[in-house]
Amino acid sequence: MRLRNGTELRKVFDYLCPFDGRGRLKPEGERRTLLASNANLPLEVQLKAFVMASVQGDGSPQMVQVSYNAAMIAANEPSKIKLLDGVQTRLLGRPTAIGARRAAEMLAWFVEDFGAPCIFLTLDHFTAPAFSSKNYQEPRGSSGLAPAHARAILEEAMEAMKPAFGAEAAVSREDFQAFTHYLTGDAFGEYRRDFLAAVELSRPAWAMIDTGNLPLILNFATSREMAHAVRADFDNQDVMVEAELSATGSSGDEEAYEALGKKELEAFIARTVLFATFTAADGIAYEIGMKHAAKQDEKHEPDIAKLEATQRALLLQVGRYIPFAQHGGTGAAKLARGLVGKNNINTQYLVDGANFLADHVQRAVNDIRAGDKSACGTGVYNGMVIPQARRCVEKIKETGTYGIVPELLKVIGTPGTTTARAGTRHAGEGTE
Repeated sequence: MRLRNGTELRKVFDYLCPFDGRGRLKPEGERRTLLASNANLPLEVQLKAFVMASVQGDGSPQMVQVSYNAAMIAANEPSKIKLLDGVQTRLLGRPTAIGARRAAEMLAWFVEDFGAPCIFLTLDHFTAPAFSSKNYQEPRGSSGLAPAHARAILEEAMEAMKPAFGAEAAVSREDFQAFTHYLTGDAFGEYRRDFLAAVELSRPAWAMIDTGNLPLILNFATSREMAHAVRADFDNQDVMVEAELSATGSSGDEEAYEALGKKELEAFIARTVLFATFTAADGIAYEIGMKHAAKQDEKHEPDIAKLEATQRALLLQVGRYIPFAQHGGTGAAKLARGLVGKNNINTQYLVDGANFLADHVQRAVNDIRAGDKSACGTGVYNGMVIPQARRCVEKIKETGTYGIVPELLKVIGTPGTTTARAGTRHAGEGTE
């Protein structure tokens, strides 16, 4: 068995498209969503749990996600972990690419061990550096884009945005200069190289450009640049690239989500279609009322009317199915099957694993303090696998994809054996 690629993932999404060719929504019982499970440290625990969940019964498809942050931690990036005094890391390449490759290799091991025929690797939340006009009044390094190239893509974005954004597509000379400094600066240059190196070496089926918190013009320009670089600079036509028009908030944010009126919705749809067309995104994210890191008693109602109208317009006007990626899936009051193409779950798994650990420590605290090996050994981490695997099965069942692997194999074929996913080159080589 091997990890599935982006071309195969596209076929799965096209097969699961919730609309028929004329844009009519299929009956609810026929609509299905793919589960996207975020893998955190320790990777061995969660990757094992997710893959086991996918092989239960007749088998279920699943996207297994590695975030920008998790990749850096997996590679022991010094800014992300504590190092013992006097110890330094000796990474031969970009930490993000190294971490992403390590995660991909470990996931491939479990896919082979358990015979999982429909697992897709995803790179999630590659978050662009923060922007403020104040911080970019002057150049901040020069290792990003060439100034002429930065200005050109900003001008292209502004021109493309005019039909749907009007006056919002124009900026002052000062803001335009600040945007240029951002794109030419060191922070963006590092971000761009991190993303491209991670895509190059881990060969994911899906990769997310997280730019939803940037000003709109900068978001348009950055998303297009990153997606184009994957296709043109590395000739990678396989990976599905997710772009984010507007960011999902976080638990505790004061601003409440409000549904759009008819005219506002029509304007949003026009802007979303333009964004998808301009960036050539394969997947898309925008706000529908979810929150990241929702607590156990926190539930958010999805804006299904907005989701349905926007996804239908994308299909009919762009001319291809562009699945919606729901962030903050843990706190969704319900899953809008099908309309949500990809449902991200992260917090729930962390809570399940931490609760198992808390219960274990509460029961065995005296034995742990006494140095009892059985209370402190490998059983602790092994025990964390099962509750997370069970939760993963529950989440797969919510999507309507539990046990559908035999059906999907007719669409994408039977996988061959695992092959090397990374060559002998150093991580990040050729991306500078």
